[in-house]
Amino acid sequence: MGTNKLKNKACKKFRAAKRKVIEERRVNPRIEEHFHNCHKISNGVPVHPVHRPKNAFLHPNDKAAVTPQKVIKSGYDFRLTVANVRSG
Repeated sequence: MGTNKLKNKACKKFRAAKRKVIEERRVNPRIEEHFHNCHKISNGVPVHPVHRPKNAFLHPNDKAAVTPQKVIKSGYDFRLTVANVRSG
């Protein structure tokens, strides 16, 4: 058994486009946020984590507690016309 090989050009293009979209939308923003936090720390500015409000189900008597709402995220659209990605 060998490794999973992509022999089809279309599959190679799709994989390259997918890698590019994921990198632009998930990886790069995390790296930029981490860089800005490191820059703030090096300048002596304290970086505080974002605190979420208390869960209303766990703390029913607390007035500051909020009922959690789920945000539905749509998946990534990997069509080349939508993603604006050139892949080979």
